[in-house]
Amino acid sequence: YITILNIGLLGIAFNKKWNILNNLGFIATYLLYLTTFKYTEFALSTVFVNIFFLIYSIVPLAYYIFKSKKENISNSMLIFINSFVALAINYRLIEGNDYPIEYLSIVTVLYTLNFALMANYLYKKGRGDEPSFVFTIGKAALFLSITIPIIFSGSAITVFWAAETVVLAWISDRLKNKSILYGAYAILIISVSKFFLYDYSETFNVTENFYISGGYTYQLVPRLFSSAFLIASYYQFLNLYRKSTFKNNLTFSIFGLGWIASLFTVLNVEVASFFHDYLINLKFVSISVLWAVFAVTLMYFGLKRNMKVIRQISIALFGLTLAKVFFFDIAEMSASYKFISFIILGLVLIFAFEVADLLCAI
Repeated sequence: YITILNIGLLGIAFNKKWNILNNLGFIATYLLYLTTFKYTEFALSTVFVNIFFLIYSIVPLAYYIFKSKKENISNSMLIFINSFVALAINYRLIEGNDYPIEYLSIVTVLYTLNFALMANYLYKKGRGDEPSFVFTIGKAALFLSITIPIIFSGSAITVFWAAETVVLAWISDRLKNKSILYGAYAILIISVSKFFLYDYSETFNVTENFYISGGYTYQLVPRLFSSAFLIASYYQFLNLYRKSTFKNNLTFSIFGLGWIASLFTVLNVEVASFFHDYLINLKFVSISVLWAVFAVTLMYFGLKRNMKVIRQISIALFGLTLAKVFFFDIAEMSASYKFISFIILGLVLIFAFEVADLLCAI
């Protein structure tokens, strides 16, 4: 009976923008549902909660979609609340019946498809620049992001989120829609933060001293793949953003510096961990060489692309490398390793000077 009443309300929503009626219908529907809720009646409860979700994911948008209205969506909060109330009830039903939590991914995938189909309908109607389109594709991306950690675990989540970042940036560029680009910003920040703050310590056992407690070969392939995929996806995002009509120089610089820091961190972890396990006497000098080579590379691109900030970072890193060699590395090495260290560092500096001189001449 409640479902029939809500179908009637849905019919009204196609023709009238009555937000109060929509809100009252939503509140009354879920209150009545929850008063009779029994998680033991899994099939019946699941069917009806998802019917209510479907109705109230369409009701607030129906007037804008079918009346071709371009004004702002004034009742979008109802869709947010509806989505998460329905998701919470589905979770309680699955948990209460001792089903695997992965079953919830079926629900989130269906929710993703629901909003993706609505977005596709709007796009085919030539309404890809309207708030209703941005809202629906944003909800689809949100539920896709929720689905990934339910199905997968560890660094696989980071990989999928990184891929989603590139896809959203590409969609934003194709549709010339800035709001979608903001979603790409958020997912990129989350995926990079998760990788360095969670995956490194919890999944790959990277310690505070930048070596892997389980040994360098511990989860070697997943670690290298995740690191490379994240860095490559981040770089592709920067490429798309650089060509975007929404490019902002300050934002591009911030994300660019973030990419440099991410690459630098990954290389430090891999080099430090490798030499810690296999050539521990060269651990400190290997890091110094890495820093020097990285500084040379930054100087090369800074000169080639006339990027002052990159050149300044390169010089600062050179200075830091020299300080590290003189004040830390020498104290930890024997005479022979000191000799090797200075030769390598000298060669790197000579190479850096030659590169800089060549680029200045060009």
